[in-house]
Amino acid sequence: LRTALDLRPAGALPTAGFRPLVCPNCGWDLPGSADDVVFFCASCEKAWQLDGREMTEVAHDLAAVPGVDRGMFLPFWQLELGAREYCVPAFRYRRLKTLVDLTIRLSSKGLRWQRWADARPHVRGCFYDACDAMLLARFVAAGQGHATTGNAREPARLIWLPFKRERRSLIDPFTGMGLQESLLV
Repeated sequence: LRTALDLRPAGALPTAGFRPLVCPNCGWDLPGSADDVVFFCASCEKAWQLDGREMTEVAHDLAAVPGVDRGMFLPFWQLELGAREYCVPAFRYRRLKTLVDLTIRLSSKGLRWQRWADARPHVRGCFYDACDAMLLARFVAAGQGHATTGNAREPARLIWLPFKRERRSLIDPFTGMGLQESLLV
């Protein structure tokens, strides 16, 4: 057993290194937490997904919803899986069931919004990437009895939706579902 487990390194060994978290387009510092995988550049207004050692640009929008002036902007992935469209949270929240419920509610409702035209507000980074969103969408689809095979027909698109702040809650403007702000991570 000892000889089987005593392996020597072979081939080129990878080295750990540090990478500055700057926008690949303009060189601006990208804000975010250590857990984020998608970052938004406030300078050139592009979204970047960390993909291994590379940063790839992500298609995105910032939604303006009537009645929500100064809310908190939370990220969502929009993707088509099978014959249905899904809107999957990309932010980290302490209760996964809440994210599933929010996915079900937003995906069953046609979201009507306009593109944000004013000065860009502060937006949260994304904890879940597009692959995670596809997995959660498949989970939701299976729970609702919808068959899903293969991948999404088009690449996932990122959208930041405004949530109304009411006391210690964030209220989804489309379904009225509330999230406890203290459970955002």
